[in-house]
Amino acid sequence: MRLAQSTAMINHTGFTIGPIHIDFPVTLAALAGYSDAPMRTLARHHGAPYTLTEVILDKFILDLAKGKKMRRYLHPEAHPVGVQLMGINSPTLAEAALRTVELGFDAVELNFACPVPKVVGKQRGGRLMADPELAIEIFSRLRDALPENIPLTAKLRRGFGEEYYGKNGTPREVLPSSAQDENCYRMLDGLYNAGAAAVTLHGRFVRQRYRGNADWNFLTQVREYLDDSLVLLGSGDLFTADACVRMLEQCKVNGVTAARGAIGNPWIFRQARDILEGRPAFKPTRADWAALMREHYELTASEYGEQIACRVFRKFTVRYAMHYEPPCEEITMEMVRTAFSAVETPEQWEEALSRFYD
Repeated sequence: MRLAQSTAMINHTGFTIGPIHIDFPVTLAALAGYSDAPMRTLARHHGAPYTLTEVILDKFILDLAKGKKMRRYLHPEAHPVGVQLMGINSPTLAEAALRTVELGFDAVELNFACPVPKVVGKQRGGRLMADPELAIEIFSRLRDALPENIPLTAKLRRGFGEEYYGKNGTPREVLPSSAQDENCYRMLDGLYNAGAAAVTLHGRFVRQRYRGNADWNFLTQVREYLDDSLVLLGSGDLFTADACVRMLEQCKVNGVTAARGAIGNPWIFRQARDILEGRPAFKPTRADWAALMREHYELTASEYGEQIACRVFRKFTVRYAMHYEPPCEEITMEMVRTAFSAVETPEQWEEALSRFYD
C-alpha cells in the first residue's frame, strides 16, 4: 500500500514520466477520432508540452501495412509524444507496443478507461476497471516486455459503475460507491508497484460515460493517498484554461490532461501557460481564430490530401463553431456550424471561413 499524506505544493513547471521531463503540467489527452497527427502538431504549436495519439487497438497496429496509412496513425511528429493502446491479450499488446517504440514513440499508455459500449462489451478499455487483478496482470506483462527506458503509463476512471463483472462477463454483485473506490485504489497500488511511470485518473465511473460531473474531490483524495513521489494526472471537465488551473490547485495533481476541451480550442494550452506564469490569459480575435483554423486545415490537408481533408476536418469545424462569437444578430453560431458541416471541397471550406471569420 502507498499510504502517505501529500502536502507538497504542486510544481507548475512540470513533471516527469520516467526519463521524460514534461516542462508544463497541462498536456493533450488521447482523443478517439480527434488526436491525430495534425491536431497533436497544432496543440504543440500552441503550448502543449506532451501529446498522445488516439487510442489504438493493438490488433489494428499489427494489421497496418507500412506506408501512408501506417504514417497517418503512427507517426511521432514532435517529441515527446506517447501512443495510447487498448487490448487484453498480453502477447499482442507487447508486439504492438514494441512496434510503436521502433517507430519512434517516447512512451506507451494503456487505456483502462474507455466507456464506449462496444469497447466495454468486448471486455476492453473501461471494462477492466471491474477487474483490477486482470488489469494489473496485463500492465505488468507489458511493462516486462518494453525496454526499460520506455515509460509505461495508464489511463483509469474512478471505477466501472453500478455492476461489478467477473472475468466470465456475468454480474457478480452490485457494489456501493465505496467498494468501487476500493477497486480503484487496488488498481492504483498494483499499477504503481508494477512500474507505472504515471497514471491519469478521470473522476467519473465508466458507466457514467460523460454524464454528470467528474468528481474532483475523489482526485484530491487519491492524491493524498499516494506517495508524493508518484505521478498522478487529473482528467475530467477541463473545458477551459481556468478549469485546468483550478484542478491543479484544488486536487494537487502533478498535471492535467485536456481532452474534449482541447478540440477546436488549442488556445487552452497557451492560456493555461499565461495564467500559471502570471499573465492575462490570451483572448483570440476572430482573425486569430481564422489563422488557427487555416493552420489546422493545412496540416490536415498535408496529412490526408485535399479532398479527404474536407471530410476529416468537418468534425473539428463543428467544435470551432462552439467558440464563435457572432459579429451581428444576422449571424448565429448555428449558421456557422451548418455551413462548415456542408463543406465538400477546399474551395467551399475557404469560402465558409472567409464568410464568417474574415
